[in-house]
Amino acid sequence: MTKKSIDYYQNKTGHHLTTEHRALLSKLHTGMKASEETKKKMKGRIAWNKGKHANPEHVRKVIASNHWRPTKPEKYLGEILERLYPNEYKYTGDGNVILGSKIPDFTNVNGKKQVIELYGDYWHRNDNIHVDINRYKEYGYSCLIIWEHELGNPELVGWKVRAFHDGFPVLIEESQYPENYVPKGDKCGTPKGSKLSPEHRANIGKGNIGRIVSPETREKIRQSLMGHKVNEETRRKISEANSGKESWNKGMSPSEETRQKIAQSLMGNEPWNKGKKGLQVAWNKGLKLVMN
Repeated sequence: MTKKSIDYYQNKTGHHLTTEHRALLSKLHTGMKASEETKKKMKGRIAWNKGKHANPEHVRKVIASNHWRPTKPEKYLGEILERLYPNEYKYTGDGNVILGSKIPDFTNVNGKKQVIELYGDYWHRNDNIHVDINRYKEYGYSCLIIWEHELGNPELVGWKVRAFHDGFPVLIEESQYPENYVPKGDKCGTPKGSKLSPEHRANIGKGNIGRIVSPETREKIRQSLMGHKVNEETRRKISEANSGKESWNKGMSPSEETRQKIAQSLMGNEPWNKGKKGLQVAWNKGLKLVMN
């Protein structure tokens, strides 16, 4: 039984349901499925709350009851904002700021009417960002939208945030990026000749902790690396970086499953030295055994 149904029942009968009664009704209706006849009756009905904005206080209570916390991408974006503009932007995705029906992820707390939204690539893939930006304009706020995949390029995110913070228009289309940016993928770019600082690399590493790579992405990575050869300079750098480090698999023996996979992958391959003679010379060839 919905809240509207309960309110209707109370208004018609004059009886008010207790908290225990409400909990019991909720428990009884859990898992219930509507019949085909009920579905036909419901089809075509307009939601009672369509076009209505929820009471901000009610929204805050709902959010508080769900214990909303910033996600990993939101935490990472918060770190970028704090590094660029300390104490300027505060996380408000927990309902501290509500503008109509919108809850911005980050809000400027130093007098500027600016909000920043972080859009997940999956959940917001069908959103019209211009509509969302215009909704904030109705309340006098300017809005910057950062896409989740853009967090992989902190330089681009920083460029967008600085332009937005200083009041410049933020370009959205890839064709509108500055000349020193080479777009890669959807709305993403990398500065020409730039290198990530150790701090940026560490932040990207933190953001990727626990991320599961899909089989499709693994296959794309594999194909992109096929035929790739490492030059001598890179080999030398890798060697110097690993100098003195103990191998991660030292003392470990491959499992039987791993052995079988290796054997299957090598089936049909010819040994590199098949038919070749004289490539390897025994260390003791030509030496005579001396007996004391």
